[in-house]
Amino acid sequence: MMGDGFGGRSLCLWMADEAPAEFEATVSVKLQDEGGAAGLVFCSDGANRHYGFYPSNGQLRLTRFDGPDVFSWQVIEEVRSKSYRRGDWNTLRVRVEKDRVVCFVNDEQVAELENPRFAGTQAGVAKFRDTEAEFKIF
Repeated sequence: MMGDGFGGRSLCLWMADEAPAEFEATVSVKLQDEGGAAGLVFCSDGANRHYGFYPSNGQLRLTRFDGPDVFSWQVIEEVRSKSYRRGDWNTLRVRVEKDRVVCFVNDEQVAELENPRFAGTQAGVAKFRDTEAEFKIF
């Protein structure tokens, strides 16, 4: 279901265990409409603070979420990649290290963040607004 607020963020966090200090998270995602947005979330506090890596409008975004609404969200990087397959399944992967985060789409590195401010240790998936998305192989 669509989340509350203007951005309509819906989260589904892995509840079995917290991720270790260094880890990788991977999911395959397919958007029904490229104008939507859906993908990985990581370093979550279990609520409104986390990072996200996801396709939107044919581009890939690395975003920091510091609260419940779009006014507390910061797009860190937004890039186009020839490896991204519009309208098809795409594998998103994030490698979280002690001092950086590295993001991949279909095994191509597309974004990197040095010295991130981690909020927590949970990972999962998210979708935004009324996006229809399918996820597999998380």
